[in-house]
Amino acid sequence: MAQLALQGPQSDAVLEALSGSHLKKIKQKQVRVIPLANIPVLVSRTGFTGERGYELFVPGDKAIVLWHALLTAGKSHGLLPCGMISRDILRLEAGFALYGNDIDETRTPVEAGLLSVVDLHKSFIGKDAIVKHTGEAIKSMLVGFELYDKVIPSSGDTIFSENREIGSTTSCNHSPHRRRDIGLGYVLTRYSQPGQEIEIEVKDKEIAAKIVELPFYKRK
Repeated sequence: MAQLALQGPQSDAVLEALSGSHLKKIKQKQVRVIPLANIPVLVSRTGFTGERGYELFVPGDKAIVLWHALLTAGKSHGLLPCGMISRDILRLEAGFALYGNDIDETRTPVEAGLLSVVDLHKSFIGKDAIVKHTGEAIKSMLVGFELYDKVIPSSGDTIFSENREIGSTTSCNHSPHRRRDIGLGYVLTRYSQPGQEIEIEVKDKEIAAKIVELPFYKRK
């Protein structure tokens, strides 16, 4: 299978242009099979960009046909191809945590600020640990930060405040929306409030930054 992501405020118009008919509205996280370019496509109202959009799943040998059909149908709507770096910048601006970078098996949804997507009324592996953690003092939290200087830290760079090591970075990049370098990282909870001044050690230099409220960008 192959997956293409059709994302952005014009994604509905592009999808309808490609299907050649008016589509019944697909709600967030709903999935439907729709013929596109004479290909049965699994259309999912999901994405990792912070914008309205769809993820399209097709047999691998049909991906090129769907790719060219999308570009043709979307030309009048300003559709442009982009790759994983673009998507990674968009998900970072939206404050989305990426597994392997910002979340892993050593972090709980409590620390990562993801309890809103966990249903504690259901039974699942790891539930007891999460419930226990919700009743405890949280040692560190995932936060967003903006840098004052034009420099992009690497994942794992040390975060300081008041000459004390308080955490480390997880994801960093330049934000075209904010016109600043931004990032995510874990810091001790007492330093996690927006407005907190911090320093990040980048190549043996301490770069000034501050904690800001997430997300960096929110779709209107």
